[in-house]
Amino acid sequence: MAERTREVRRQAKKIRAISDARAAFFANVSHELRTPLTLTRAPLEELARDTNELQPAQRQHLDMALRNTEAMQSLIGQVLDLHRLDAGRMPFQPVRADLAAAVSTTVQRFDVHARSKGVELIVKGADAPVSAAFDAGHIATIVSNLVSNALKFAPRDSKVTVRVETDDTGQTIEVTDAGPGVAIEDRERIFERYQQADDTPQGGTGIGLALVRELVELHDGTVAVDNAPGSGAQFRIHLPERADVVETLTSDSAETETAASTDPAIEPVLTDTTDRPTVLIVDDNTELRGFLRLRLGRAYTIVEAGDGREGLEKARTTVPDAIVTDGMMPELDGLAMTAELKADPETDFIPVLMLTARGGPDAVVRGMQAGADDYLAKPFDSAELATRIAGLIASRRRLRERLAAQAAENIEPSPETLEDPFITKARAIMADHLSEPSFSVRDWADLLHMDRTTLFRKFKAAIDQSPDEALREARLELAAKLLRQKAGNVAEVADAVGFASVSAFSRRFKERFRESPADFANIR
Repeated sequence: MAERTREVRRQAKKIRAISDARAAFFANVSHELRTPLTLTRAPLEELARDTNELQPAQRQHLDMALRNTEAMQSLIGQVLDLHRLDAGRMPFQPVRADLAAAVSTTVQRFDVHARSKGVELIVKGADAPVSAAFDAGHIATIVSNLVSNALKFAPRDSKVTVRVETDDTGQTIEVTDAGPGVAIEDRERIFERYQQADDTPQGGTGIGLALVRELVELHDGTVAVDNAPGSGAQFRIHLPERADVVETLTSDSAETETAASTDPAIEPVLTDTTDRPTVLIVDDNTELRGFLRLRLGRAYTIVEAGDGREGLEKARTTVPDAIVTDGMMPELDGLAMTAELKADPETDFIPVLMLTARGGPDAVVRGMQAGADDYLAKPFDSAELATRIAGLIASRRRLRERLAAQAAENIEPSPETLEDPFITKARAIMADHLSEPSFSVRDWADLLHMDRTTLFRKFKAAIDQSPDEALREARLELAAKLLRQKAGNVAEVADAVGFASVSAFSRRFKERFRESPADFANIR
């Protein structure tokens, strides 16, 4: 009996190893496909936004190319979803929300495509909320596949109708087209992987409907197809009522996915390159770096790295205002690089936006656990990327301004706004050398093992103050303290805090405290 148990365990371990190998294979293939897809889709989107003088035929060609890149993106995602289902790793997070709103929002994405085919797209039963327990991402995939399938078969000047209904047993989503319908002998086979109905002129991969069925079954639901009255196919999804899911989402939750504006007008455009924020792009694909350099170079100074190891070095030497990194790279991937950056007090404040070919909530979780501040899946909208970068940089700038305001008002900072550890370390080193007249910012940088430019960028990023200003401020604050304590006369205090001349000390002191050092000492 014991030997049999060990054999079962060995077999289970072997099966798991095969599954893990397949998972790695699909992840790598996904990465290899999505990166060139990004380099196809993003320039097309740029062209669609920037070109206002296209001829109608040119616009049609551009729209067709964009639609097909979206179709390719969807196909890659579906193949990966099927593999996740096979491996038992498909996330399933049902919540109680408005099913009618979720269905209606998904259907609206097909409006332009439907009009281009001369098909009227209708949603019924979505006027009032329909409370149901479902995984929002999976429902979007299910509805997208059914509507896309219906539009593929619907003839011009016909209708595709999507209906949402509810009763005591659960909820139903129904998608009806006016196409040729599905033969009785094919109605079960079309839900099998890589299978299609016989004599299907439209072609396809046989993936979409198989994924629909498996996602519906995750909900303990059923899917069936019949011919609609008159002609056409009618797909019917039934989701049973789930008493175990009681959470209620607010309407804000449904808007989270589209909360980020993609209006390129809010992207900063700076003509003075000395004032430009610096963005570090870390990606092993030379063409993608080139595209991002071209796209983001309008507003930012761009620094590039070809892998995570080089990215770490560039981040530490240039201290950029933001980092855009790929998730999968040789030497050191984006996850590991981000984790190292966030574990280092000298770089942990730099916002990181991660680009990855791995879609799905699990990939987002891994990126956030590594410390990424934001996340975009490939292929991405380049305007959205630019907007998110601008948002990350603006957020850090607001934090610095709040800290400065708190300091000006002598407000004790809250725990989440305490001084950056690097600045604390730098101030401690500076304090040891304040009394040395020859102590300069260059000396300070040498003691911190960096060049002056990097020290300057770190101080500007953390407290919006240059190292020279910080050094002078520290000397003057120490001078004021010594004068209050009557520790010496003005000349002695000036020398003690590192000023080479009394006149320079007196001038700077009066600028800072609005009175001369002598008057300050006598009044206090």
